[in-house]
Amino acid sequence: MPAMHRPRDCPPKASGVRRAIFPTIGLLLSWAVASRAAAQDSTPPPADGDVPPEARAGDDAFQRFLDAVLALRLSDGRATVATLLAASDLMPTRPDGGGAGRAERELRRILLEQAHRGAPSVLGSGGVEIDLWLPTARLAEILQELAAGLAGVDRSRVALDAKIGPSVTATGVFVPDGRPRDDRPGWRHCTPEQIAQARAAAEFDLRRHILARLADLRPPGGRPLREMMAARPRLRDALAGRVQALRPGVPMYEPTGVCRVVFSITRKTAADLLREAAAESREALPDADRMAEALPAGPVILEGLAVPPPESPSTALAGTRRAAATAPAADAQRPAWAERFLRVQAAGRLPPGVGDEALRRDLAARAARVEAERLLWLEIEKLPLGSGTVGDRLAGSPGIHETAAAIDALIIPVANPVFAADGTVSVVMGIRLESVWDVLRGPR
Repeated sequence: MPAMHRPRDCPPKASGVRRAIFPTIGLLLSWAVASRAAAQDSTPPPADGDVPPEARAGDDAFQRFLDAVLALRLSDGRATVATLLAASDLMPTRPDGGGAGRAERELRRILLEQAHRGAPSVLGSGGVEIDLWLPTARLAEILQELAAGLAGVDRSRVALDAKIGPSVTATGVFVPDGRPRDDRPGWRHCTPEQIAQARAAAEFDLRRHILARLADLRPPGGRPLREMMAARPRLRDALAGRVQALRPGVPMYEPTGVCRVVFSITRKTAADLLREAAAESREALPDADRMAEALPAGPVILEGLAVPPPESPSTALAGTRRAAATAPAADAQRPAWAERFLRVQAAGRLPPGVGDEALRRDLAARAARVEAERLLWLEIEKLPLGSGTVGDRLAGSPGIHETAAAIDALIIPVANPVFAADGTVSVVMGIRLESVWDVLRGPR
C-alpha cells in the first residue's frame, strides 16, 4: 500500500516516521456507522477553549508514541511495524471498495485505549509534558492479534526485535506560545495551519483514489481506461481536472489523529466524469455508461486520510522564542537542564519461591523502583554544572549525604507499576530537575 501523504511544505521529523505511513492515506475503506460515531465533525472549534495544557501535551504524546511504535523493527532486523501494516490488509477487500488497509487504523484505536499515561509535569516555562508508554510484551500481543487478521502474513514472523527494552515510551510537550490550537481530542496540540495541511493532504489522497478507481474502468472486452490515458495525455489531464473539481465531504478529525474525507461515487457520477473529460479533451471514448457498469450497482465510498503534520523547524523555533520571552527571568547560573523533568523506566521480575502472590508483586515493584532510582542517579550525576558535572559537585561537598538525601526525597513515581504476562513489572520514576537545581544551589 502507498504511504500516507504528507503536506509538501511540511518537512519530516528527524525520526522520519511521521511520513504518513498510515497506509490509510490512499486506501478505500468502508463507511461504517461505528467509525462515524467515533469521528468528530469538521465544524471549526473555538480557538483555545477551556482545554487544559495537559490535554494538549497528551495529544502530542500520543502522536509521538505512534511514531515510536511504527518505527520499531521486527525480529528479522529489516521490517518495521510500519512496513508490516503497509503491506497487509486486515480483511479482504469488498466489492464496494471497503475493507482494505484497516490495520493501522485498528492499531491506533487499540493504542489509544491501552497506552498508559503518566502524571503531567509542569515545566519552568509554564509548559507541560506528559509520558505515554506501553509494555513491550503487551505491544507484541497486540501485533499478534492484528496479524491474525492480516491477509498473507505469517504470525510466526510477527515478533519485535529482542533489543527493544521492556516498554515503548514517548513524551509529549505543550508550551503556551500565543498561537491558537485546535480543541478536538487527538488534535489539540495542532495549530490551524496544521489542521489545514492535514485536510489538504486527505483531500489530495481522496482524489488520487477517485482517479485510480476510474482508471480501472473498461468497456466489456476492451482495454482499461488507464491504458487509454497513458496513450492520450489530453484525456488524462482532462479527467484529472474533473476529479480535482469535485467537492469532497466535510473532513472528520478522529481522536486517533486521523483526518478523514469521503466521497460517494456512483455509476452515473463516473459516466458523467468520463463524458466531460472526453468532450474537454476531444478524445473519443467507448460508451461511458457501459464502462461505468464495471462499478458496483450501489454507491462506492472512497476515503482519503492524513495524520497531523509536524511543525516546521522555523515555526517551532519561533514558538519557543515567544514562550521564552514571556517566561520569568532565571538566575544567571541556572543550567538549561533545570527546565526538564527527568524520567527513567526500569523493570523487575516476580521472585520465585514466594507463595503469596501479593507479596511477590510488591517485591518485584520494589526492585524495579530501586533500579529506576539508581538509573536516575546515574543520569543526574552526568548533568553538566559549571566546569564539571553534578557528580563532581557532590563528590566535593562536605554535606554530600544530606544533599543526596534531599535529592532522593524528590524522586517520585510517574505512574503505577505495570505487570506483564511474562512475569516482569515496569515502573517509571522521575524527578523535576528544577528542584535538583534548588537543592544544589542552596538558599539564595
